[in-house]
Amino acid sequence: MLALPQEVTESILTQRLLEFGVTVERPVVARSAVELGEAVSVVLDEGFRKTVEPYTVGVGENRYRFVANTPQARFQVPGEYSVRQNGVREAILKVQVRRARRYQVKNRVFLMGDAAHVHSPIGGRGMNLGIEDAAILARLLEEDRLQRYTSMRRPTGAKAIRLSEPMARIAEETNSVEIAIRNTVLRLALMLPFMQRRFMARIAGLG
Repeated sequence: MLALPQEVTESILTQRLLEFGVTVERPVVARSAVELGEAVSVVLDEGFRKTVEPYTVGVGENRYRFVANTPQARFQVPGEYSVRQNGVREAILKVQVRRARRYQVKNRVFLMGDAAHVHSPIGGRGMNLGIEDAAILARLLEEDRLQRYTSMRRPTGAKAIRLSEPMARIAEETNSVEIAIRNTVLRLALMLPFMQRRFMARIAGLG
């Protein structure tokens, strides 16, 4: 499996949007939305805006990303290596699992991505799921079938949660015996071609 880090994908999409004259603003919180005839007035809270110094991202030569459920995890990774302090970017993420009851909250207001469904990043579906939401909403808008948006996308969000939560529990296992069993079973299972295809289809959102 080949994958781009999410930051790289976001950078590509942000640059493409700029070519269309669209500027991505973050972090901005939408506090309320009021429908005004043919338009929607949205109150934004920009008090959360902060300046972020640019940094070099990426998973590539001499750059790695790992996720752990313990503090100071980088000092517990086995192997012979050294870490440059100025090359380290750490973040603590409290994973929430939520799904909106309705993805169309007003006649002209729709929820997509993390606003509609949020879950563990394990499984690699989060960003792709949001992009799918936007693509399908655009198609429904063109076909004048917006009322179908919730019924089409909410089950997909539920499926992503059903997939990611067991994977998260397996990945966060701390019992040494169960870790050994997990690693052995996964390694053997993923040697089978049909399991490889099934895994790849799940990750890509095609199965």
